[in-house]
Amino acid sequence: FGYYLLFASLKKYLLRIFKKTSDVFENDLLYSEVERKSLQNFLLVEIGKKISSSLNLNEVLETIIDSINLLVQYDAGGIFLVDETAPVLRKMVTRGYDNNLLDKLLIKIDQGIAGWVIKNKVPSIINDITKATDYFMVRETTRSQLTVPLMNGELVHGVMALESDRLNHFTPMDQELLMTFASQAVIAIENAQLFEASTQKKRLESELIV
Repeated sequence: FGYYLLFASLKKYLLRIFKKTSDVFENDLLYSEVERKSLQNFLLVEIGKKISSSLNLNEVLETIIDSINLLVQYDAGGIFLVDETAPVLRKMVTRGYDNNLLDKLLIKIDQGIAGWVIKNKVPSIINDITKATDYFMVRETTRSQLTVPLMNGELVHGVMALESDRLNHFTPMDQELLMTFASQAVIAIENAQLFEASTQKKRLESELIV
């Protein structure tokens, strides 16, 4: 191949072909990226409608955790909310975990990967959990983890944690997408919590009247 490049006219011709080929590849990548973004935006809108259609906290959380898999593939995942009465995280809904084991695990808001995410208010990708000293070993098959904060403004309500059985499974693109989704999900969670608190308050007032 190097021999043919010695001929100036042939070299010029080959470079022109390579340039056109490069343009084709670049345009195809751009088109694929636009298609991907379009699909993701469509899913975010549809999922947003779905999780906002209920004011029951459990229903909202169940819908959120099941909808995540449409955006980011995972082998285990959970939503953990900050307890209002103690500095701990409460397990709300999970998929792929041993819940009996999770129930025995007391997760303080200043410990583990979740604690780091809450403290720093930024997401975290762990490509290899065997190298993470602050990972709580809940699943023996887990190899990588993606954790994002559930926050509105500066107020952090909890975290969403996804785990995969594959190394380097989660990408910065997954992180960005999950953060966008989390910003929608936390509003639905806040509305459900406010509705739940309002309902409880009315019930207590009614009992007091009786």
